[in-house]
Amino acid sequence: IYPVNLSFRTGVRQFYNIFEAGMQFKTPEEHTWYYGYGVGSSVILGPSWQLNFDLTMNQPMRANRLAEFNPLTKFNITAEKRLSKGVAIAFGPSLNVLYANVNDADYDGYLSRIPPGSFSSSDISGDYKRSVWLGAKAALRFF
Repeated sequence: IYPVNLSFRTGVRQFYNIFEAGMQFKTPEEHTWYYGYGVGSSVILGPSWQLNFDLTMNQPMRANRLAEFNPLTKFNITAEKRLSKGVAIAFGPSLNVLYANVNDADYDGYLSRIPPGSFSSSDISGDYKRSVWLGAKAALRFF
């Protein structure tokens, strides 16, 4: 969804905090971005492999407008391979859930287009629509 992402993890392997932001570049009027927070934990699988479990919640925005809370929640399980001291790659599946407020001024022009195609979409209590889809995460990590 967002091709440019930056995450900062702080803590220990067993429990860490995640601060993240991402951006999607189209035309200057259509720049969209998100910011968010999450938590995670890692399990060591071998000398250079580990398995990461991350749960994040993000707020998507367009043109720095924040009219309604539209949480985009992601659960990622990634296998991480250390390539050398200080460099690793990670990859794995991502479960994404977006609760979009249909009364948000950006719903029709932006929020309704975030899910690339969902396997579950439904109206829920109040003014929110829920979309659920599977994605993937790939990362180059420096530490």
